[in-house]
Amino acid sequence: QYEYAKLIHSAKNADECIAYLDSAANQNQDEACMSLSLLYERSILFDVKLTGNYRDIEKSKHYLKMAVDNGYTPALTKMGINYMNGVGCKKNIQIAKDYLKKAIDYGNDEIALLNYGDILINERIKEQNETKRNELYKEAFQCYKESAKHDCVQAQYRYAKMIIEILDKQEQIDANYELTDTQSDEIPPIDTDINYDIAEENLKSAANKKYPPAIYDYAIFLMKIRNKYRKSMDL
Repeated sequence: QYEYAKLIHSAKNADECIAYLDSAANQNQDEACMSLSLLYERSILFDVKLTGNYRDIEKSKHYLKMAVDNGYTPALTKMGINYMNGVGCKKNIQIAKDYLKKAIDYGNDEIALLNYGDILINERIKEQNETKRNELYKEAFQCYKESAKHDCVQAQYRYAKMIIEILDKQEQIDANYELTDTQSDEIPPIDTDINYDIAEENLKSAANKKYPPAIYDYAIFLMKIRNKYRKSMDL
Protein backbone atom coordinates (compact mmCIF):
# COMPACT_ATOMS: atom_id res chain seq x y z
CA GLN A 1 0.00 0.00 0.00
CA TYR A 2 2.83 2.39 0.80
CA GLU A 3 4.67 1.58 -2.44
CA TYR A 4 1.44 1.94 -4.43
CA ALA A 5 0.74 5.31 -2.81
CA LYS A 6 4.26 6.40 -3.66
CA LEU A 7 3.78 5.24 -7.24
CA ILE A 8 0.49 7.04 -7.88
CA HIS A 9 1.00 10.19 -5.80
CA SER A 10 0.20 13.53 -7.37
CA ALA A 11 -1.65 16.69 -6.42
CA LYS A 12 -4.72 15.50 -8.34
CA ASN A 13 -5.18 12.21 -6.51
CA ALA A 14 -3.85 13.29 -3.12
CA ASP A 15 -6.86 12.03 -1.19
CA GLU A 16 -6.61 8.54 -2.70
CA CYS A 17 -2.93 8.43 -1.95
CA ILE A 18 -3.50 9.57 1.64
CA ALA A 19 -6.09 6.81 2.11
CA TYR A 20 -3.53 4.16 1.09
CA LEU A 21 -0.92 5.71 3.35
CA ASP A 22 -3.33 5.79 6.28
CA SER A 23 -4.13 2.12 5.76
CA ALA A 24 -0.43 1.26 5.63
CA ALA A 25 0.29 3.36 8.73
CA ASN A 26 -2.41 1.53 10.66
CA GLN A 27 -0.50 -1.66 9.84
CA ASN A 28 2.62 -0.15 11.42
CA GLN A 29 4.34 0.70 8.14
CA ASP A 30 6.90 3.20 9.40
CA GLU A 31 7.57 4.94 6.08
CA ALA A 32 3.84 5.55 5.66
CA CYS A 33 3.71 7.06 9.15
CA MET A 34 6.59 9.38 8.31
CA SER A 35 5.01 10.40 5.00
CA LEU A 36 1.75 11.28 6.73
CA SER A 37 3.56 13.14 9.49
CA LEU A 38 5.34 15.27 6.90
CA LEU A 39 2.09 15.78 4.98
CA TYR A 40 0.27 17.13 8.03
CA GLU A 41 3.26 19.25 9.09
CA ARG A 42 4.07 20.90 5.73
CA SER A 43 1.32 19.96 3.24
CA ILE A 44 3.92 17.95 1.29
CA LEU A 45 3.02 14.56 -0.18
CA PHE A 46 6.31 12.81 -0.96
CA ASP A 47 7.92 15.41 -3.25
CA VAL A 48 4.71 17.30 -4.16
CA LYS A 49 3.64 20.53 -2.44
CA LEU A 50 -0.15 20.32 -2.22
CA THR A 51 -2.27 23.36 -2.96
CA GLY A 52 -4.87 22.59 -0.31
CA ASN A 53 -4.19 23.17 3.38
CA TYR A 54 -3.50 19.74 4.84
CA ARG A 55 -1.60 21.07 7.84
CA ASP A 56 -2.68 19.52 11.12
CA ILE A 57 0.04 19.51 13.78
CA GLU A 58 -1.78 17.06 16.06
CA LYS A 59 -2.12 14.52 13.25
CA SER A 60 1.51 15.08 12.31
CA LYS A 61 2.60 14.36 15.90
CA HIS A 62 0.33 11.30 16.04
CA TYR A 63 1.87 9.61 13.01
CA LEU A 64 5.38 10.57 13.99
CA LYS A 65 4.88 9.05 17.44
CA MET A 66 3.64 5.82 15.85
CA ALA A 67 6.94 5.49 13.98
CA VAL A 68 8.93 6.54 17.07
CA ASP A 69 7.22 3.89 19.17
CA ASN A 70 8.33 1.31 16.59
CA GLY A 71 11.94 2.47 17.01
CA TYR A 72 12.14 3.74 13.43
CA THR A 73 15.43 5.60 13.18
CA PRO A 74 14.35 8.50 10.88
CA ALA A 75 11.38 9.12 13.18
CA LEU A 76 13.60 9.24 16.25
CA THR A 77 15.81 11.73 14.44
CA LYS A 78 12.83 13.86 13.39
CA MET A 79 11.43 13.84 16.92
CA GLY A 80 14.80 14.94 18.25
CA ILE A 81 15.01 17.78 15.73
CA ASN A 82 11.45 18.84 16.61
CA TYR A 83 12.39 19.16 20.31
CA MET A 84 15.65 20.82 19.32
CA ASN A 85 13.78 23.57 17.43
CA GLY A 86 10.44 23.61 19.25
CA VAL A 87 8.41 22.34 16.28
CA GLY A 88 5.01 21.12 17.45
CA CYS A 89 6.30 20.98 21.01
CA LYS A 90 8.08 23.06 23.62
CA LYS A 91 11.79 23.33 22.91
CA ASN A 92 13.73 20.93 25.15
CA ILE A 93 17.39 20.25 24.34
CA GLN A 94 17.75 17.36 26.78
CA ILE A 95 14.78 15.50 25.30
CA ALA A 96 16.14 16.29 21.84
CA LYS A 97 19.47 14.73 22.80
CA ASP A 98 17.73 11.62 24.13
CA TYR A 99 15.90 11.01 20.84
CA LEU A 100 18.93 11.82 18.70
CA LYS A 101 21.09 9.50 20.80
CA LYS A 102 18.59 6.68 20.28
CA ALA A 103 18.67 7.28 16.52
CA ILE A 104 22.47 7.09 16.64
CA ASP A 105 22.48 3.95 18.77
CA TYR A 106 19.78 2.20 16.70
CA GLY A 107 20.84 3.16 13.19
CA ASN A 108 23.91 5.44 13.27
CA ASP A 109 21.70 7.99 11.49
CA GLU A 110 23.83 10.67 9.82
CA ILE A 111 21.29 13.46 10.39
CA ALA A 112 21.03 12.53 14.07
CA LEU A 113 24.84 12.57 14.34
CA LEU A 114 24.97 16.00 12.69
CA ASN A 115 22.37 17.56 14.98
CA TYR A 116 23.77 15.87 18.10
CA GLY A 117 27.16 17.33 17.22
CA ASP A 118 25.60 20.79 16.79
CA ILE A 119 24.02 20.55 20.25
CA LEU A 120 27.37 19.58 21.79
CA ILE A 121 29.12 22.54 20.16
CA ASN A 122 26.45 24.92 21.49
CA GLU A 123 26.82 23.39 24.95
CA ARG A 124 30.59 23.88 24.75
CA ILE A 125 30.12 27.61 24.14
CA LYS A 126 28.23 27.93 27.44
CA GLU A 127 30.40 25.51 29.44
CA GLN A 128 32.89 27.05 31.89
CA ASN A 129 34.69 23.90 32.98
CA GLU A 130 37.72 23.33 30.74
CA THR A 131 37.70 19.55 31.04
CA LYS A 132 34.03 19.39 30.12
CA ARG A 133 34.60 21.80 27.22
CA ASN A 134 37.28 19.50 25.85
CA GLU A 135 35.04 16.46 26.19
CA LEU A 136 32.22 18.20 24.33
CA TYR A 137 34.58 19.24 21.52
CA LYS A 138 35.96 15.73 21.09
CA GLU A 139 32.50 14.15 21.10
CA ALA A 140 31.19 16.65 18.55
CA PHE A 141 34.23 15.99 16.36
CA GLN A 142 33.48 12.27 16.36
CA CYS A 143 29.81 12.91 15.54
CA TYR A 144 30.71 15.03 12.52
CA LYS A 145 33.37 12.55 11.42
CA GLU A 146 30.94 9.62 11.50
CA SER A 147 28.17 11.60 9.79
CA ALA A 148 30.60 12.76 7.10
CA LYS A 149 31.33 9.11 6.25
CA HIS A 150 27.69 8.84 5.16
CA ASP A 151 28.09 11.82 2.80
CA CYS A 152 26.10 14.25 4.94
CA VAL A 153 27.13 17.52 3.33
CA GLN A 154 26.78 19.71 6.44
CA ALA A 155 28.80 17.20 8.48
CA GLN A 156 31.53 17.06 5.85
CA TYR A 157 31.79 20.83 6.06
CA ARG A 158 31.86 20.95 9.87
CA TYR A 159 34.34 18.05 10.08
CA ALA A 160 36.69 19.74 7.61
CA LYS A 161 36.45 23.07 9.44
CA MET A 162 37.31 21.46 12.77
CA ILE A 163 40.33 19.69 11.28
CA ILE A 164 41.58 22.96 9.80
CA GLU A 165 40.96 24.74 13.10
CA ILE A 166 42.97 22.13 15.02
CA LEU A 167 45.87 21.98 12.56
CA ASP A 168 46.09 25.75 12.05
CA LYS A 169 46.28 26.34 15.77
CA GLN A 170 48.92 23.66 16.19
CA GLU A 171 51.01 25.33 13.48
CA GLN A 172 50.71 28.66 15.29
CA ILE A 173 51.80 27.07 18.56
CA ASP A 174 54.73 25.34 16.87
CA ALA A 175 55.79 28.64 15.29
CA ASN A 176 55.46 30.41 18.68
CA TYR A 177 52.94 32.89 17.31
CA GLU A 178 51.13 35.05 19.84
CA LEU A 179 47.50 33.98 19.73
CA THR A 180 44.57 36.39 19.95
CA ASP A 181 42.00 35.95 22.72
CA THR A 182 39.72 34.07 20.31
CA GLN A 183 42.50 31.81 19.05
CA SER A 184 43.77 31.09 22.56
CA ASP A 185 40.57 29.25 23.43
CA GLU A 186 41.90 25.77 23.98
CA ILE A 187 41.28 23.21 21.27
CA PRO A 188 41.94 19.78 22.75
CA PRO A 189 44.11 17.21 20.95
CA ILE A 190 42.03 14.75 18.95
CA ASP A 191 43.03 11.11 19.29
CA THR A 192 42.95 10.33 15.58
CA ASP A 193 45.09 10.82 12.49
CA ILE A 194 44.06 14.09 10.87
CA ASN A 195 45.70 16.15 8.17
CA TYR A 196 44.91 18.84 5.62
CA ASP A 197 44.28 16.20 2.93
CA ILE A 198 41.32 14.85 4.90
CA ALA A 199 40.03 18.37 5.41
CA GLU A 200 40.36 19.13 1.71
CA GLU A 201 38.61 15.91 0.70
CA ASN A 202 35.57 16.69 2.85
CA LEU A 203 35.49 20.39 2.04
CA LYS A 204 35.73 19.66 -1.69
CA SER A 205 32.97 17.04 -1.47
CA ALA A 206 30.64 19.51 0.29
CA ALA A 207 31.51 22.24 -2.22
CA ASN A 208 30.80 19.92 -5.15
CA LYS A 209 27.34 19.34 -3.68
CA LYS A 210 26.74 23.10 -3.92
CA TYR A 211 26.77 23.75 -0.16
CA PRO A 212 27.37 27.54 -0.12
CA PRO A 213 29.60 27.82 3.01
CA ALA A 214 31.76 24.97 1.70
CA ILE A 215 32.16 26.60 -1.73
CA TYR A 216 33.47 29.79 -0.11
CA ASP A 217 35.73 28.07 2.42
CA TYR A 218 37.10 25.63 -0.13
CA ALA A 219 38.19 28.58 -2.27
CA ILE A 220 39.87 30.18 0.78
CA PHE A 221 41.49 26.85 1.63
CA LEU A 222 42.96 26.49 -1.87
CA MET A 223 44.35 30.03 -1.70
CA LYS A 224 46.04 29.27 1.62
CA ILE A 225 47.57 26.08 0.23
CA ARG A 226 48.85 27.98 -2.81
CA ASN A 227 50.38 30.68 -0.60
CA LYS A 228 52.09 28.06 1.58
CA TYR A 229 53.50 26.42 -1.55
CA ARG A 230 54.86 29.76 -2.79
CA LYS A 231 56.50 30.47 0.54
CA SER A 232 58.13 27.03 0.56
CA MET A 233 59.45 27.67 -2.98
CA ASP A 234 60.89 31.03 -1.87
CA LEU A 235 62.79 29.30 0.88
